[in-house]
Amino acid sequence: MTPYLLDRLPAGRAYHWVFTADPNKRNGALLTAIDQEANRYYCAEWYAESLPDSQHAEGYRAMLAAFKLRPGQDVALYADPGGAGAQAILNLSEVGIHCQPVPKDAGSVKASIERIRRAAWIDPGHPHPLTGALGAPHCYFLTSLRSRWTLDGVEYHESRLMWELRQYRQKEGGKPDEPVKEKDDLVDCARYVELVRPFTPTVVDRSLERERAKLDRLSVGAAEEFDALVAKALRPVRQGGPVW
Repeated sequence: MTPYLLDRLPAGRAYHWVFTADPNKRNGALLTAIDQEANRYYCAEWYAESLPDSQHAEGYRAMLAAFKLRPGQDVALYADPGGAGAQAILNLSEVGIHCQPVPKDAGSVKASIERIRRAAWIDPGHPHPLTGALGAPHCYFLTSLRSRWTLDGVEYHESRLMWELRQYRQKEGGKPDEPVKEKDDLVDCARYVELVRPFTPTVVDRSLERERAKLDRLSVGAAEEFDALVAKALRPVRQGGPVW
């Protein structure tokens, strides 16, 4: 089973929520939760084509509502200002979706791809957030990711983000980490997460957990020794012989 796919968000963690959108003719949006260990969980997505921004806004609200999030209060909102994005940001603000522009520069594509690659790396010393097993990545896809679209007469009903990632590829003859810029609307949203909340894994101090584990083992050993001592004391006394 892939270590990247989760049925649910791990419980007992503090999450920072980020919403990133690519509001052009093909409109993609992604809701991401980031925990205290820099794990990023892609939780929900939106993909639609040739709709007015007001309808996209309703799709965004439904995404956030599924996780009980309020726009601008529980989640930071960002959108790509490139192309038709600048006007879309203005249109969305008129219906209560106030997005900050994603900061981009000439090296942002390469930088964001590198950060996603680092987050996807199976780190031998990193514990899986659900199982605790060592050897886990820092990025995860929830099974709640789902979109519906039609391409070349074929109807798709699956995660648009994962569908795009399966065909995301290097541009032939291009510079390193220069991708083919097509069918990447949700991948761009994942890249934007790395531009507004760059992947910087934290070193978590687990010394207390290790000490507790040691104490638990010592306690069990002491209890076993005590039980053995009591059992020995209760043995019948042999006639004419010592108790011990």
